[in-house]
Amino acid sequence: MKCFFIFLISGLLHSQMQTASVQYSLSFIDNLDLEKDEVLGGYYKKAKAEANQMGFTLQIDHHKMLFFKNEGLSIAKSSFADAFCDAVGVFYYENGGLEILNDIDDKHIGRYIIKLKGQFQWKLHNEQKKIDHYNCLKATSEIKNGDKTTLVTAWYCPQIPVSFGPKGYNGLPGLILELHEGDVVFGANKVALNHLDKAIQKPTGAPLLTEKEYNDLIQKMTSDKN
Repeated sequence: MKCFFIFLISGLLHSQMQTASVQYSLSFIDNLDLEKDEVLGGYYKKAKAEANQMGFTLQIDHHKMLFFKNEGLSIAKSSFADAFCDAVGVFYYENGGLEILNDIDDKHIGRYIIKLKGQFQWKLHNEQKKIDHYNCLKATSEIKNGDKTTLVTAWYCPQIPVSFGPKGYNGLPGLILELHEGDVVFGANKVALNHLDKAIQKPTGAPLLTEKEYNDLIQKMTSDKN
């Protein structure tokens, strides 16, 4: 299959579309090895069951975006699905930025703003499929976190020329309508163009930490409790 690499960090296309609001569902791919695990298997099955009660919103305002879990769902505020999809808090990204800001307010450790990697190296493929009535193209990337590498597959729509997607993923020449992050799938089920309830604001008012600093903080607090 013919493919090529690109590295995009800012908006590449201009359009009359200024704002948008996109609704995403959450699902988990069957993972037999994980589901057979004596410790994690039961938790993963619970996460799969919870996923159909969860939804997320991507809001786009010109060159900025927010991504967050919808409130008012019947499951608990914190759940197994939250843990496995790793989409807790609010994700903010601005075109051309080096970082995604993840605003997390945890009842146990408080509120922090986490700096995440904001640029991605995408591999574009010739594969395409329809999502609703939109023609989408496939792109893949690999995310490294320590010794772990996660394959990310994005189905993006050139018809909607904004380079945003779930969890701050960006840099493709079209809106990401479906994102596979390992076994986690975010799928768009409603797209409202030129629609936004309120202006997007950059998260402020909390300590700013790197991802490592935040993970170290959690580990320290866990150790102190033990």
